[in-house]
Amino acid sequence: MFAEHKDLLVHNDVRWLSKGNVLDRFCELHQEIVSFLRVCIHKQAANLLERMLDEQFMAEVYFLCDIFKHLNTLNLGLQGREKYIADLVEKLCAFKTRLTIFTTDLTATGLLHFSRLRGFMNTAPEARIMPIMKDFMTKLTENFTERFQGFNIPIEVLHFARDPFSIKPEADFCAKVKGNVFY
Repeated sequence: MFAEHKDLLVHNDVRWLSKGNVLDRFCELHQEIVSFLRVCIHKQAANLLERMLDEQFMAEVYFLCDIFKHLNTLNLGLQGREKYIADLVEKLCAFKTRLTIFTTDLTATGLLHFSRLRGFMNTAPEARIMPIMKDFMTKLTENFTERFQGFNIPIEVLHFARDPFSIKPEADFCAKVKGNVFY
């Protein structure tokens, strides 16, 4: 079929990052999978083909592909050696802000941060942004905020952790530091 990839990745439970890679590869091979299902004679092939031709279902798959890509990028940014707590907290705070931007982007239907979904929607006239996608983004933002609420460190404390001589502490600086010490 002259597809760019020779095969579809298989998910490995040991590394959850591979789920996003499998979904990404699945989206890349969408047309080839549809072609295969059209010539397949198995009973389940017809059901799978119907699902693959459902533009709204596939829009949701492409949406999840984009979300996993963003989460995988964050996860990779948090991994590795020589990472300081200030760097990690800044990455988490930045991602929390990005989630709000993603939600706005999805609502405004610009889809600047959803490249796979935007590409699919340009070719699928029946596909549209569904409330389930907006609800998913809202719940993801709430979950992320709740899960990392202990990482709300004032910016002055982060600057002090990076370079103590770069800031001019104010009167309440010690109270800010004391309230944000990790044990």
